[in-house]
Amino acid sequence: MRTKTGITSQHLTFVSTGLCPNCEDCMNLYSYGYDETEKFNNAVENQYILDEGSFSWNPCDDCNTNLGGNSYLAHGRDENDDLIHFRVCVDCLFEIQ
Repeated sequence: MRTKTGITSQHLTFVSTGLCPNCEDCMNLYSYGYDETEKFNNAVENQYILDEGSFSWNPCDDCNTNLGGNSYLAHGRDENDDLIHFRVCVDCLFEIQ
């Protein structure tokens, strides 16, 4: 069993996968080389930037596993109603949803 030390300990009120529409935080965190929000949004809408999981060796923001595997961009609201962006492994994604 994986030890939860990350994002779900913040008591998120909802979790949604993928990039946030019209979100400058998403553009800055996952810009893929885009420097303008409008160009970034067009790339997402036209599916040049796919909103799906991908293989990564980076640790999961929830369980901190260092094993490689599919990870997903996600976001949720914390107790202060602030939008939190994070990346989770497929196992944690199924647990939080």
